[in-house]
Amino acid sequence: ADTETAETGLLLPLSATWWTTPSGSRGLTIRLWDLDNGRPEAVTTGRAAGVDAAFRYSEDATLLWGTSVKNILSGPLRLTGAARRPDGALAPSSRTAVTRRSGEADYDDVDLEAVAERLQQVCSGPEAARFEAPVARVRLIMVAKDGLGPIDIDEVHQRYLWPVTSTDGHRHLLTMEVGGREMQMVSDVLSRELQVHAITVEGDRPAGVFVREHGRICLLATTFPPSRSASNREYRRLRRRTEQMHSRMRTQAPDKNGTGRTPMRALALDVHEALTALAASGTTRPTGMVAHVLRTRARMADDLQLTTLAAVLAEVDNRPSPGAVLRACAVVDRLDALTR
Repeated sequence: ADTETAETGLLLPLSATWWTTPSGSRGLTIRLWDLDNGRPEAVTTGRAAGVDAAFRYSEDATLLWGTSVKNILSGPLRLTGAARRPDGALAPSSRTAVTRRSGEADYDDVDLEAVAERLQQVCSGPEAARFEAPVARVRLIMVAKDGLGPIDIDEVHQRYLWPVTSTDGHRHLLTMEVGGREMQMVSDVLSRELQVHAITVEGDRPAGVFVREHGRICLLATTFPPSRSASNREYRRLRRRTEQMHSRMRTQAPDKNGTGRTPMRALALDVHEALTALAASGTTRPTGMVAHVLRTRARMADDLQLTTLAAVLAEVDNRPSPGAVLRACAVVDRLDALTR
């Protein structure tokens, strides 16, 4: 298709999503925000099944504009030789190059909150390119302190749920596919207790996570999780839960009352898993994902008026000792018995 010259300013990367189709096509979509012109941009490139073995899933492979996903996501960028497709999206032209000027803005210099507000106003980016399904609405959620909830499983729709509270107090329920890479990346971020500043959301799927790492803000693409994430404890826990869910779906008839797990039952099971992991770790001080689960479940217990449970979980976190862990276990066991 014909393209025309595109005039773009300083571009803020928002997300990079690797996708595949049932026919075997695969591709990459990158979403950006033009800081100078105040508009969203998107670019998609892809290959049909069996075509171009060099076009492969890798953050380091040269996939677009003569460079890698890792380089594109490393900070705000400018384009030379940019072209635009008739549908409004940027073209993945080999004549386009990514440039960065010495001393130009990095992520720490960008007012992400202002970008979030402008994105909220314009709602969505250019129309999808021909390889893709229609473009979902793109948002940037500014994350509140302690705004990251625990990942849970929606057994009915077979997806992961991630509640996130934004700085304006709104609660957003983000979803991730079972078997997809997004949950692997998110569980890695949570297990390392990284400070999350903002999350790029496409539809209701987390696509990019702005975190503070090594003293500066970085952008992580959720479909490109680090290889170590497959071994983190929270990822393994959720995989076990998923396998159990699939096993139950194969072996059990539907619940004739139409009722699933109650919030109290889910809470008891999650706390029990976290306390078991803590006991197995050989220390009484919760860290990483165990600490995250215990803190979020303590708040949940408080919300459900389970004040005794909230208090013993707070004690495990604030005044760790073998006795605190045993008291928490006893309370959880009682709650577990009551919710069966």
